Amino acid sequence: MCRSIQGKVAISRGVAALARRHFSTAVLSLAETPASVASQGIFNQVASAEDIAMYIAMTALVSFSRSEVKATLLDRRSLRPFFDAAPAARRCLQAFLDSEYAQCIAETQAMQVCIPPRNRHPPCMHASHPYPSQSTLQCDPWAKPVLAELVAAIRMQLVRQYCLPYSAISLNKMAAAFACSEEVLTADVVELISSGSLPFRVDSAAGKLIAKQSDKRAASYARAQQAADDFVAASQGVLVRMSAELHGVSAQKGSGDAAGRGIASGVPGMPRGLGGLGGGRSPLVEDEEGDIDLGGGSLGPFDGLRSGIAGGEF
Repeated sequence: MCRSIQGKVAISRGVAALARRHFSTAVLSLAETPASVASQGIFNQVASAEDIAMYIAMTALVSFSRSEVKATLLDRRSLRPFFDAAPAARRCLQAFLDSEYAQCIAETQAMQVCIPPRNRHPPCMHASHPYPSQSTLQCDPWAKPVLAELVAAIRMQLVRQYCLPYSAISLNKMAAAFACSEEVLTADVVELISSGSLPFRVDSAAGKLIAKQSDKRAASYARAQQAADDFVAASQGVLVRMSAELHGVSAQKGSGDAAGRGIASGVPGMPRGLGGLGGGRSPLVEDEEGDIDLGGGSLGPFDGLRSGIAGGEF
């Protein structure tokens, strides 16, 4: 009974995520379906074992990497009964792992038009076969609204997976790998480049895709500089907090100007930009050089902190 409820919840969550086009959530939810659902036909009025395998395969091609497909789906013991019920789903995912892109696309097309018969769907009407013996994804009430978007996303994902390992790719060879014309493939590649999903450019004269070269040295220096800036900012904040605690300064939430006056009576030698911390001895006045005049001599910004550190107060 518990397994039955768990299976119904997993299927319901997966189908709902599929309808909302949350493909990653859909495949993860459907993958939690217990194997007993396939063997006992539980919840067939919503999704049969064949349906679940098809949904998993189609959404995984959009959402998962090769390693995730192998570890999360194909090597998962509980999903084997579902893939046994729909061999095209397993072949599709295996072709994706083996980089057999034309075979993978062919299997997705087979899944769209060759799902084993079920009792829950009304017959799909065709001119030549008004009452076919097999249902199709085009007639599936859950998959049909998102099918066109899902198929297009799968093709774009496969094109992107093919391109990323290379720095230069022949469009002719790539078209042969996808079993399509060079014109159709070029249109897909241009769409990916325009959306920013593929860091390549098209060399029409040479019939190639050329990867955009990035200045890795400059990027490394920029990351190092950003890390240094973050460290300096964090260190200054730590020094301010340590000095405030040393001099018993605290700011009460919501106290407004009173809190500001409380802080001003605490730490000597602090610049006005940090709350006007001036020890309460005399008004803070900046001289022409930007230092702070406390009436007893000029202290530059953070001189109070530096003198405290030098005197061993921290």
